[in-house]
Amino acid sequence: MADKEVKAFPREYPDCPNCGSEVTVTDLVLQSMREQGIASEHLQGWIMSGQVQMTPDKPALSMPIIMWAGDICYDCGTLYAKSVAVVKGMIQANAPQGYVPPNIGRG
Repeated sequence: MADKEVKAFPREYPDCPNCGSEVTVTDLVLQSMREQGIASEHLQGWIMSGQVQMTPDKPALSMPIIMWAGDICYDCGTLYAKSVAVVKGMIQANAPQGYVPPNIGRG
């Protein structure tokens, strides 16, 4: 059996995997906002998401969370990951919320 390559995180993706462009929708919007004076030079923006990796039979409070920041290529419209990281996160269980139906037909 061949040795598996170890994947390292965080991982950065500077250009679109579809067309190779480095121009993103977020970059253009932020540039326009900076030119209008409504955003600082330090402001950055991406589409952010996280996913918890859980093992149902092993309840845990601290576990790895996959975080990714994405953007949309301005040239071809492809949604792609700009960066991916695996971080340790704390999970807090919330009490189940009951469904409260809307007040329809009750006067």
